[in-house]
Amino acid sequence: MRRGSSERLWLGLDLGGTAVKAGVVDDRGRVRGRSEVPTLASGGPRMVLDQMLGGAQEAVEAAGIRIGDCAGVGVGCPGPLDAARGIVHFAPNLPGWKGVPLARWISRETGLRTILENDANCAAWGEAWIGAGRRARSFVLYTLGTGVGGGIVLDGRLWRGEHGAGAELGHAPVVFTCGWKCACGLQGCLEAYAGTAALQSGLHRWAGGKPPEPREIFRQLRRGNPLARKSVDLAIATLASGVAGVVAVLDIDLVLVGGGIAGAGKALFGPLQRAVDRRVLPVPGRRVRVRPAALGTQAGIVGAAGWARHTFETSASSRTSTTGRAPSRTASWS
Repeated sequence: MRRGSSERLWLGLDLGGTAVKAGVVDDRGRVRGRSEVPTLASGGPRMVLDQMLGGAQEAVEAAGIRIGDCAGVGVGCPGPLDAARGIVHFAPNLPGWKGVPLARWISRETGLRTILENDANCAAWGEAWIGAGRRARSFVLYTLGTGVGGGIVLDGRLWRGEHGAGAELGHAPVVFTCGWKCACGLQGCLEAYAGTAALQSGLHRWAGGKPPEPREIFRQLRRGNPLARKSVDLAIATLASGVAGVVAVLDIDLVLVGGGIAGAGKALFGPLQRAVDRRVLPVPGRRVRVRPAALGTQAGIVGAAGWARHTFETSASSRTSTTGRAPSRTASWS
């Protein structure tokens, strides 16, 4: 809380394979200060922790406050994790991240209550709170970053699964025979075809040379490059298959897509909508809409801060700390 004010401020940290982001967010979801640096993933967990703490300091300075003025910290991290104990079990795109007690480390260094949650779940929470899903009772979010993350909101509640590992949509199998190997060790995962790293490695397989940045892939697509078309078409086809599977199980009609690749705009969303239309079972009155997520690059920090806000202040029955009881597998937002 800012001194002399009743306004509560929350620190959101978003750890990804490409960037470490931090932001100070108020009770209305407005970002008051933020920072972003490339993830030094090869340095291991301790180096990345230093990056997260440095980013947090930059964000609070940009907001004109001290870190102790924040009411709590929300941390979004990829991979299966134990939210109750604040431990990252495994992060496929972060070398050495196995059994990392991330929430405890951050709480110890900041002196603040800290909650850990899957990064895509945080992004979905942010979209449900103040983003493109705020008027929807149910929706699914795909985050297309270095890998592919997922978040599911059902009847206004964030679905976390029986063990806190629900909505790992990037690791749903979309190719069942001789599929490409995913960073998680499995074969045929959606992430192996539709994330940033997948687009880059796909072109590298077919064209050789240095893997291009996703922005360059879509630029080449617009210029008619056949290899760029092959790579993007494969990503869209596998993503549409994944979406169709989720729709068949959950009967949702809104699919949000965020992350860096979503910045491709019409080059992605037009073909993806048509591919989804071809794959979903026709149900009278249902039109599955594929839409861009609204919060852009701030989704992770807004969602992580919003999750901390909800956990520590809004829902007493769901409160937890770095060593406390985990939230229920579904948690409503407000």
